[in-house]
Amino acid sequence: MARLVGQGSLGRKVRTLAIIAGVTIVGVGTLYGGVPARAQQQCTDTCSNRTCTNNANVKCSTDATCVAAAIDAACPCSGASNHGQHQSCAVHLRNALRKEGCPTEGIAPCSARSTCGKANAVLCCKVSSTGTCTIPAGSTTGTCTNNTAVTCGMDADCTVLSGPKVAHDAATCTARGGYSSGTGSVCAGCQSAVACCVPSSTAGQPGTCEVVSAADCTSAGGTSTAGAAPTCSGVTCP
Repeated sequence: MARLVGQGSLGRKVRTLAIIAGVTIVGVGTLYGGVPARAQQQCTDTCSNRTCTNNANVKCSTDATCVAAAIDAACPCSGASNHGQHQSCAVHLRNALRKEGCPTEGIAPCSARSTCGKANAVLCCKVSSTGTCTIPAGSTTGTCTNNTAVTCGMDADCTVLSGPKVAHDAATCTARGGYSSGTGSVCAGCQSAVACCVPSSTAGQPGTCEVVSAADCTSAGGTSTAGAAPTCSGVTCP
């Protein structure tokens, strides 16, 4: 799989943040910022076989994805009227977990480093490098030309991403050479990127290649080549 730069530096936070991934809200006590006065939870959660152990409906590649899903379930990013409200919700969630004896380091910081409650803000990621997956004859896997320590099955596996960082809006992110990776906390990492052929608004004109998230490519009605590296170099759009 592609190595996501930025997630490694968050390794310890991701592990400690994973305490909330098994949160089950109990309707006891007074609600404050969307979090009950008491909560019961498992203290750990992991990504296993590409699904979250506390919620098999959530697909994942890292523990961070499961953590982000649990945060959003307890303190929905889309429901925050302002950034301060979301942070208050996260702090109260942290306090509830602390009372249960769970480790809580990193919960509040990941809420602080998010787009939640910030109008138009996006998570901004960059493609740091791409490579070619070199597969020996007779084998189904190979190594990446940009990092021979990485095992791959296709060129996309050799992609190295940096970020995410919170950008004021999608236009600001693009101007910085990045692509929008949705909303939420930087602790969740980057969405995968693709070289997307976006249809032209002018009939009869070829589309334009843009490096965007796979989700944004679909939303724009674009197309991408499965397994290809997220670079527009050499790409000709129909």
